[in-house]
Amino acid sequence: MRGLLLYYKQIHSFNIPFSLAVALLAYSQGGSFGMYFFLTQLTFGYLLALYLFEVRYAN
Repeated sequence: MRGLLLYYKQIHSFNIPFSLAVALLAYSQGGSFGMYFFLTQLTFGYLLALYLFEVRYAN
């Protein structure tokens, strides 16, 4: 269980800053901050975080 929590903590350390940056960019262009934050966090941000995790921690 502890290993699983560590895995998700590391995944979200990539995902949350990326999603926040996209949401702030969308908000500055007149979009909804919340919608873009959660949409990015659940789709492209998560996929990008998984890819970066695999690249960073590859054996």
